[in-house]
Amino acid sequence: MARNITINYGLLSVAAKYEPATVRAEPMVNLCVGQPTTNQHDPSPLTMPKHCTTCGPITDFDAIVKGIKTPDGYAVVTQQDVADAKKANVEQFKGKIDIIPFTTGQFMTATGQAGSVQYVTPVKGSEDHYQLLLKLVQEHPELTFAGQYTPVSKVALYRLAVRTAPTGEACLVMEERSREQSMKPVPSTSGDVNEALFDLLEATLPKMEQPYDPSLFEDTYALAVAKMAIDAQDTVNVKSSSTEKATAKVVADDDLAAKLKALAES
Repeated sequence: MARNITINYGLLSVAAKYEPATVRAEPMVNLCVGQPTTNQHDPSPLTMPKHCTTCGPITDFDAIVKGIKTPDGYAVVTQQDVADAKKANVEQFKGKIDIIPFTTGQFMTATGQAGSVQYVTPVKGSEDHYQLLLKLVQEHPELTFAGQYTPVSKVALYRLAVRTAPTGEACLVMEERSREQSMKPVPSTSGDVNEALFDLLEATLPKMEQPYDPSLFEDTYALAVAKMAIDAQDTVNVKSSSTEKATAKVVADDDLAAKLKALAES
């Protein structure tokens, strides 16, 4: 479902709408094909763990099968079908990722951003080889090193990149990407570019550009919740403190700031 959003850049304001750019693969579902007391019927999805949309409450769980939704209904698959598919397409990518260099522009255009980002660090004894790979990735931004990997039960596409801290410390990260087959077709857009306005807009870039400040984009809600937790803990400590004490310990602003910063960086 598309949602409305307004995108602002300086004096330019664009009313737009946004929606998911990827298509989720149809998961396998539990289906009923008929109970002993009813005639066999076409596969029907279960509305509840023990209820069939066609014949009602389930009494014979041997009638429950696995299936995949199709344009014409549901296709039944066997446990052996599932096991064979996993063996052929999932198991080979467990525990390792074989990366291949691709032209960055082509790779990034053909794939989309996904949610998972993982830090990759060396195990003892592989530190030197790790640094070789890190330097290779770091010194060739024109290339994207990518491959497939199965973290749990799904084969995912990952891009190997480098994340550098303000201190200069660098680490490899695996960024999950959406495959081209999962991307919806690019929607068509209307409108024309007013070249005179574009020139004026582009001329604002030197004045609009600024050094990136992470504090501008902090999750203020998460920080507020953390502060509430600290305040609540302080309240509990006050109530449980000895009645012989005239005053309870108050958390100083510097201590609170340190706690919030540590929580935000954890």
